[in-house]
Amino acid sequence: MGFTQRDGTLSATAYDALNRPVSITRPGLPITSHGLDILDRVVAEKAGAATVRIHVYDTAGRKLSAGVSLSCQDMGVV
Repeated sequence: MGFTQRDGTLSATAYDALNRPVSITRPGLPITSHGLDILDRVVAEKAGAATVRIHVYDTAGRKLSAGVSLSCQDMGVV
């Protein structure tokens, strides 16, 4: 599925088997990928090959923090 930006470029969103957005492709920018937990919360984001943002939630589902890491290993983000 995609949509047209105001400048006329097309952005495309890819979905997994459960119809959750897992990546966004925009012309001239790195592909943005999302790792989701079982409650459909974003737990990791990757833009290109190196930048990862990790999201941490408490037991009530409130976001506690979002930090940046330079390693994509073991984050479930492809």
